[in-house]
Amino acid sequence: MTTVFDLSLLAYEPPGWGKVLLVGFMRSIQLAAGGYLLGILIGIAGAAGKLYGNKVVRDLFEIYTVVIRAVPELVLMLLFYYVGTDLLSRASTAMGLAASISTA
Repeated sequence: MTTVFDLSLLAYEPPGWGKVLLVGFMRSIQLAAGGYLLGILIGIAGAAGKLYGNKVVRDLFEIYTVVIRAVPELVLMLLFYYVGTDLLSRASTAMGLAASISTA
């Protein structure tokens, strides 16, 4: 019987890609969990600031909420990507580190 798929490419040892795929899967799970936890922490901090903060803190969190809700997600992703990489490059240059982050 002829197999349609060559399952030897999923082997854990070379020449298979199984180990690389498993490591990539685990990194994806770690990044997703980290992003989830970071989002929860930011949400709790924002809610606490809006509920229990003084007038200035409440107003700052209200502005943050309005801006985040008003701007579409794709625009925010692009903004964070380009502005974030630029800020990291400037910070690394200011600290005397080689600027290895590029937006191109």
